[in-house]
Amino acid sequence: MRPRDGRGPQRTLPFDCRQRETKSSSSGSGDCEEKCYHALSTLFWTTCRCFPSASSPQPCRKGIPSPFDRRRNRFRERKHLAQRHTAAETFAAQSSGLPGSGEVFEVHTYPEQLAVKPGESQFINCSTSCSRPEAGGLETILAKTLLKSGAQWKEYLVSNISQDTIIYCYFTCFGEQRLTSLNVSVFYPPTQVLLKLQPTWVAVGRPFTIKCHVPAVKPLESLTLMLLRGQEVLHNQTFWGTTDGTQGATATHNSTAHREDGLHNFSCQAILDLRSLGGNIIHSVSEPQMLKVYEPRPDNQMVVIISVVSVLLFLFVTSILLCFVLGQHWRQRRMGTYGVQGA
Repeated sequence: MRPRDGRGPQRTLPFDCRQRETKSSSSGSGDCEEKCYHALSTLFWTTCRCFPSASSPQPCRKGIPSPFDRRRNRFRERKHLAQRHTAAETFAAQSSGLPGSGEVFEVHTYPEQLAVKPGESQFINCSTSCSRPEAGGLETILAKTLLKSGAQWKEYLVSNISQDTIIYCYFTCFGEQRLTSLNVSVFYPPTQVLLKLQPTWVAVGRPFTIKCHVPAVKPLESLTLMLLRGQEVLHNQTFWGTTDGTQGATATHNSTAHREDGLHNFSCQAILDLRSLGGNIIHSVSEPQMLKVYEPRPDNQMVVIISVVSVLLFLFVTSILLCFVLGQHWRQRRMGTYGVQGA
């Protein structure tokens, strides 16, 4: 196999051939100059054989590629170009936001959950990860106003929120529409917390009752009532809601009066935890109340009763003794009369 000039990347000859060519060329004798060709090629390697100048019609060149080398170089070049083309297509598909082409676009709302008082307004941002959305917006039964917008987001003002509802944020990207929902919860805070002590005057060792009431609150399942003596928690109670409207809640605790109870204020704290609905924790506290505790004193009425009972008992015993004495005297007199008659 005689080599021809290659047009692709050239392969350097093995060291032994280069050395032999350099040595022959440095001798200066044209007859003794050896010519090198890629005469034998296999699948994995190529050998170089050297021939004298008389038997070779072509000059010796370093790095002349064999036909196998040229085919392998062309194959590698086509494979490299195909890989670059595939990478370019993948990058273009991801950049364009095509669904199913490597990127899945998403739709988001901020906030993700919303808890408001009745009649309030709230800002809601609707956005998407699609770089070129075709359409998008907010769907709700409430009054809405578009304030600002960008290529991938829209900001709305939702007004006069008076009931629990769901708001939908949607975007369309290359013919595919996706949406996400925003739960809106209307809450009624515990504005009134009423505390009552029954009785307000109590003797040491006697029972009394602490009662706390919240007239209207929502949601009831987020409410906790805590009954306090100073900073000490005497009782706390959670509730379960049964209706969608506002409900009242009452917590009751029975206790026994101690001398130190008169040194502390009693109060009731209402806690409405709205964190699970996207809100905060709301605290309300009742007016503090004092319990008047006194030492028990002897009851005058009881003394009178005991005195009367004692007198009655004395009279009863006296009457029994008197009857017994009179009975014995009457019996003796009667026995004495019968004895005289018998004689």
